[in-house]
Order: sequence, then C-alpha cells, then structure tokens
Amino acid sequence: MWQFPAILTTLIFALCSAITPAQALRAWSAHPADSASSRALQAFADTVRDASAGRIAITTYNNSELGDQPQAIQKLAQGDIDFAVFNLGPLSGVVPQARLLTLPFVFHDSEHMFRKLDEGLGNRIASSLLDKGFKVLGWYDGGSRSFYCMNHVVRYPSDFAGLRVRVQDSPVYNDMVRQLGATPVIVPFNDISKAFQDGRIDCAENNLPSYVETGNYKYARNVLLTNHIVTPEVLVVSRKYWQTLTPADQAMLQSLGTQSGAVMRTLWKQQLGNAETTLHKAGIQPVPVKDPGVFVARMIQVYASALQGSDEFNQVLPAMMK
Repeated sequence: MWQFPAILTTLIFALCSAITPAQALRAWSAHPADSASSRALQAFADTVRDASAGRIAITTYNNSELGDQPQAIQKLAQGDIDFAVFNLGPLSGVVPQARLLTLPFVFHDSEHMFRKLDEGLGNRIASSLLDKGFKVLGWYDGGSRSFYCMNHVVRYPSDFAGLRVRVQDSPVYNDMVRQLGATPVIVPFNDISKAFQDGRIDCAENNLPSYVETGNYKYARNVLLTNHIVTPEVLVVSRKYWQTLTPADQAMLQSLGTQSGAVMRTLWKQQLGNAETTLHKAGIQPVPVKDPGVFVARMIQVYASALQGSDEFNQVLPAMMK
C-alpha cells in the first residue's frame, strides 16, 4: 500500500498545527448599530480582527440583543459575554468605586471628566473593576445627562414633586431623583418610549443623542438641560477571557481599546450635533437651567450616601470637582 513519505506527513501536521482557528467572541452594546458607541465598538472589532490576522473574531450585538445591561454585566463577569460597552450607572452596584463617576454635578463637561480620568482616576476605577471581572480597555463619552418630560414643564426642583422619573438601576440615580421629590422608576433603556406611551413614567433623563436615538423625543418634548451627570461609558473585556491571552495579545487589545475610545469621542461629537439638528427640526428647544445651585443644594444627601464610611470617597471627590 502506498503511504505518504514521512517528511510530507510531518510537514502537513506542522502546517495544521500552525493554523489557529478564529475565536468566536461576543460583544454587547445597548445602543443601535448606527450610534457613536456601537460604531466605535464595531470599528474596534474590525481592527482587532485585522491586527490578529483573523485569530480573534468579535461579533457585535446591539440594542441589548443579548439581554439588558444588568443581565449583560452578570454574563460578562461569568465569561458568557466577552466584550461590552457599559454605562457606569448600573456598574456602580457591582463596583462601588464606580459611583464616583456617576455623582450629579461633579464634572463640568466631558473635557473635565476625561482630564480627571487621565490624571489617575481612570486607573483607580479600572483596578476596582478588574477585581470584579471587568478589564477596562477604553473610555467612551457617555455624554451629559438632562431631564425630559411628557405633559410636564420642569424648570426648578419643586417642579419634579410627585413625578415618576425613569432611571437606570443605580443607587445614585435613585437617590438623586428622590431628593428632587420624584419617584424613580427602573425601565430598560430600549423600553423608555413604551413606558411613556403606557403612562408608567412622566419623565426620564439621558444625553441628547440617546434621547433622539430611542425616539423618546416624539413623546417627551419638554427638555431641561441640567447636564446633571457627565459620565463615561467603559469598553471592557471579561477578565476570564483576558487571562487566556498571551502578553502580546493583551498589549494589542489594550492599545486598540485606547484608540477606540478616541474614535468614539470623535463620532460622539458628530452624533451630538446631529441630535441637536433633529430636535431643532422637530420644534423642540431644550431649556438651560437658570440656577444650577438650587439643584446642587438638593444633592447633599446623595453625596453623603455615596461617601458614607469611605475614606477613599472623601479623598477623591473634592479633587474630582476641581
């Protein structure tokens, strides 16, 4: 019987061993595919595929297709999802240190926030997240959040008395709304418009692009530009998957994650401009807060609750606000 020459068999075996199949990985996003956040995440997946010569293949899932954020947080911590872009609000329930980045009226704007992240705050939060199973690869711009209401015009804290306000599942957000005299109602991001239609909520709060991309502006047309929370979103990879990577692949992912953050911030500015144009065409004119101080005065209890029993919070918060 004819047989392969021994040297040919050896060469074929070596060639097959050298071919590493692509790893099927999943990345989660709450946003639509055409949002700045999802586009940046897709660009990250594409650059990772190219940089790894196809060895690391990431499929992105948008619109909370793999579950809402609390579910996705749990899945990523367990390694059932590999990458995600998370808002810091719900993450603060898992990592209390992240609460620092969700406190109201702490940052003036995104530039102020990113400067503080670069000065060391980002490393502090990233270390705490890693302990819980989330390796930070980059920081995205989560925008400045403001209130918008249906059938209610709000200008001052007293105007919120008795209203039902949609919030994320976060102790800080819940406390903030209660201090305004309103009732916090937890509703998934993609269900906010339906909650307005069903009469479950009177108001919600988010950044302007999210307000537009969800279609919320079609129902809640009264916008008060409080810019009460300026917070990042965070691009993370599961620690479980991260620990399987070689040092070279880890360095590659970290570098591309940082680049992804810069890409997202550029896309975000474009998306913000588009949202403002959409609102103008719809006849919606957001109203700036006349006196932010009256809102800040209501937040004292929020700060006290966040800082309670934590020397770290007491040391870091004053430096953040400068």
